[in-house]
Parts: sequence; C-alpha cells; structure tokens
Amino acid sequence: MIRTSLPAILDHRKRMHRKKASDDFFCYLCWEYSSALSHYHMEEFRPMRRYKQQASDEACVRLLESAARGILAVHGENGYPYAIPINFIYRAGRIWFHCAKEGHKLDAIRKDDKVCFTVLSEPTKNPGEWWNNILSVVVFGRIREVTDKAETDTILRALGEKYFPEGYDIEHDMQKNGPRALVLELCIEHITGKHVKEK
Repeated sequence: MIRTSLPAILDHRKRMHRKKASDDFFCYLCWEYSSALSHYHMEEFRPMRRYKQQASDEACVRLLESAARGILAVHGENGYPYAIPINFIYRAGRIWFHCAKEGHKLDAIRKDDKVCFTVLSEPTKNPGEWWNNILSVVVFGRIREVTDKAETDTILRALGEKYFPEGYDIEHDMQKNGPRALVLELCIEHITGKHVKEK
C-alpha cells in the first residue's frame, strides 16, 4: 500500500503549483487538506486484510505505467455507483483521462469528485500451476478538470502516443477532435496493490 508516496507526490505538486497555481489550484487545495489532516487520511482508508498478498509500491507503479485500461468508478445517479472501462496514462504520480464535454460520467464527477480507479494485470501461470496469477491496483482520489490548453494538448498527445498505431497522424487527429475533448486529472490520495491467485 502506497502511504509514504502520497506526501511525496503532493510535495511535488506543491512545487508545481508555485509555477502553475491557476491551473492546478484544485490539487493545491488537496495538498493543503492532506497536510493539515495527514493523520486523518491514514485512518480514512482501511488497511488491506490479506496483507501478505499486498504488492510493493514499485509493482503498483509498473502496472499503472503499463496497463492498457482500467475501471473508473464514480458516484452515479440515484445512489448507484457508475463504473466504466476507460483509457488512461500514468506518469510520475499522476493519472489522466479524456472524455467528451458532457455525459453521465462528467455529471457525476462534478457532483462528487471522489473516485476509485482499478487496473488489473494480464493473468499469468507459473510452470506446473493451473491457476492464474493476477495483480490488481486500486487508486482512490479526487478528479479535477484540466482547463489549461497547453496541458490539455500535452495529455491528449501522450494518450495518442500510447494508443494510436505507429505512424498515425496524432496532430491531425488533435486538430479535428481535440476541441471536443476534455482532460481529467486524478489527484491520487491512496493506492493499494494485491497479488491474487485464482484458486
């Protein structure tokens, strides 16, 4: 479970806010809140029950960097959770998504910015074993809408580099579809990873 990483991530973000205070103001408030109530945050998220299956921080980061997609869960309508598969990128303690500028997911986030994001590794089998081995990573945090155009373009370009085939004209696609896209940033508050044997 990544506990010590959160202060480090937020400390980095604090330094970034001094340069881009208007763009990252939401996450600056997250940093202020976490600094004042750091002990509360440690108590807010329950420890993993099967702690022997807990994955290392490094394993969690590797999966976030390599996974093709994950499941984003938000507080949906009429009290129901709303969980959807979604593309994403993870870099240096940040997770970004993109979406249309309207819809169920965005409406839910604007009402309640607390979300949960889950990724799973591809199943593997060790020699002589019949069961699958899977790593799951669960991220808790708050989402903000990215309003700075330069930052938006950087993230859309990075998403294109991750998902589009080699040789695809990303710049043309951005000119055509970029104005209709909204970028979301997940400000991470808590991460856990778990090794699972399906047996």
